[in-house]
Amino acid sequence: MLASLFALQLSARSVWFMRSIFRGIVVLGGGLGLAGVAAPLVEVGITLSIIVLGLVVAFNTRSPVAAAMGLLGIFALFHGRADGTEMPGGLSSVIYALGFIAGVILLHALGEAFARAIVSIDDGHGPIATRTDCGFTAFSGLGVGAGVL
Repeated sequence: MLASLFALQLSARSVWFMRSIFRGIVVLGGGLGLAGVAAPLVEVGITLSIIVLGLVVAFNTRSPVAAAMGLLGIFALFHGRADGTEMPGGLSSVIYALGFIAGVILLHALGEAFARAIVSIDDGHGPIATRTDCGFTAFSGLGVGAGVL
C-alpha cells in the first residue's frame, strides 16, 4: 500500500509504471532467492522499505518517476529475495512460485484500491490522516529494525 500511495502522490499515471516495476522485480528477486544467489542485509532492506516509504508518503515527497521507480525496484528486490529463499525445491517450487506471483498481484491490486479510496477522501482530513498514518508506519518500521516489535 505504501508503494501505491507513493505512486499516487506523484501522479495517477505513474501508478501503472511503478506497480509493474515492483511486481517484475519482486518476481526477479524471488528467482534469485530460489537460485540461492547471496544478497546481504535482506531483512535490513525490507525494514528500510517500511521506514523510507512511510516517510516519503508522510512528508508528501515529490520525486521524478524514474527515481521513484528505482527506489521501489531496490526495495522490491529485497522483498522478492526473502520470499524466494523460502521456496521449496522440486515440483513444490512451481506451485509456490505461482502462488507467490498471484499473491503479489492480489496484494498490489488491493493496496492500490485501498490507496485510491484513501486519496479520494475529500473531507479535508483524508490527506492529513494518510500522512499521519504513514508517519506511524515509518515509526513502527524503526521498532521492527530495533527488534522491539
